[in-house]
Amino acid sequence: MVGYLLSPFLQHFYALGTSTHTELYQAMFSSVGVNMLVLLIAAGGYFLGGYLAASLGPTRPIAHALLSGVICIVIGAAGYLGVVSSPLLPWAQVMGFLLTIPCVLAGAAWYSRSRGQEV
Repeated sequence: MVGYLLSPFLQHFYALGTSTHTELYQAMFSSVGVNMLVLLIAAGGYFLGGYLAASLGPTRPIAHALLSGVICIVIGAAGYLGVVSSPLLPWAQVMGFLLTIPCVLAGAAWYSRSRGQEV
């Protein structure tokens, strides 16, 4: 999803040597830089999601954030079962799964520390 939002802004860098939109799309998402940018933005989204989930469950912020991370992983796994194809490189797809829980927990820890609670 993040990749689709970024493509209009990045297409000018990858337009040279491509004649169709399909070639442009493939050139962009075979780039390591675009994959890293997508992962960075996704990690920020997971962090904010963990912060928000922690704020919605103030009695057990870490548990709420962890549950939101598991829900994100389940939704992402459904996409890998063929429902939605991912344009990202395989290593970036794996990193997307691996980053989810640590980023969500970091957001929850930030919330807890900002409220003076122990993590």
